[in-house]
Amino acid sequence: MAWGIGIYPRTPSKDPVKHEGDNCSPAGVFAIPTAFGYGSPPSGKALAYPYLQLTASTYGISDPDSTLYNQIIDQARVTVRDWKSAETMRRRDDLYEMGFLVDHNPPHGPQHPAYGSCIFLHIWRAPGSPTAGCTAMAKPSMIGLFSWINAEDKPVLVQLPRSEYVAVRDAWALPDVPQPAAFLSWPAIGLLCIFAMLVAMSCGAIRRRASLSRRDWTSGASVRQA
Repeated sequence: MAWGIGIYPRTPSKDPVKHEGDNCSPAGVFAIPTAFGYGSPPSGKALAYPYLQLTASTYGISDPDSTLYNQIIDQARVTVRDWKSAETMRRRDDLYEMGFLVDHNPPHGPQHPAYGSCIFLHIWRAPGSPTAGCTAMAKPSMIGLFSWINAEDKPVLVQLPRSEYVAVRDAWALPDVPQPAAFLSWPAIGLLCIFAMLVAMSCGAIRRRASLSRRDWTSGASVRQA
């Protein structure tokens, strides 16, 4: 895990900072702007979300030199294809059958080329299987998420090492820290983090910003993250 670009400014550069291709999930607090999937929008509260139906021509652009960097595009509608690397969103392994965009390094904000692109919440390949920077979960968990998440609440993804969560909880008006079983560690890095902890709170309720000092990014251990 490394610091991402979300609702709050990232930590000073002496701490890990996410970059393109580092296979790290972004740490921080992030808006969840859009749901996506292979079929028509599912029933339930997720219908209140903007929903992107993925097709064979839907791609996520990961080339930092492209004018479309970190955007999900319909290739059939693009006249100038200026990218050298991109990911097809209609995957054969169905990892993106249902999911959400995570607003890390958002293209609608100040541009930060090479600081990481196309971060999603999506279905995992198998328990314990690593991702390339996304946060993954079992399909039943994703179905459950689609059933209760409501765009009117302006939900956010809170994804942090436990020590950092505790450090910024009051300043960022976050809920009390969950019990250890709610935390999941990423074996590839040995970090403790909140796995897909979606906090249904208004972004406006997170009132105060905090500057982060360097803390222990490797303390603690619990369950597993993919």
